[in-house]
Amino acid sequence: MIRVDNQQAGCQFFYEVEARIEYASPPRVVYANVLFDAAEDLKPGEPRFAVFGIPMPETVAVSPGRDRLRKIFGEARAVQWRVRAVNGANAISPWSPIRSQGPASSGVDG
Repeated sequence: MIRVDNQQAGCQFFYEVEARIEYASPPRVVYANVLFDAAEDLKPGEPRFAVFGIPMPETVAVSPGRDRLRKIFGEARAVQWRVRAVNGANAISPWSPIRSQGPASSGVDG
């Protein structure tokens, strides 16, 4: 996701991700929303993009929303997602364009 870089120092902000997950068998669509704290960025030195992950081993404790995503990603045929930024002052950016990811041996790939 495109990195937010216009926040005041010390202002906590989040990336809200909305995912639409398609399954082939049985055919169905599932929606999930998850918040990532900007401090969770896996590549903080990357100037353009923020990168977030969800631990796949179920032995790693995560929030209920992230647990739901981890369980359904492995069976997904396709995923569409969009993201927006939300800061501690409740300022919310517009949603990003929708991105699509297709099937891969690990679940989905972009």
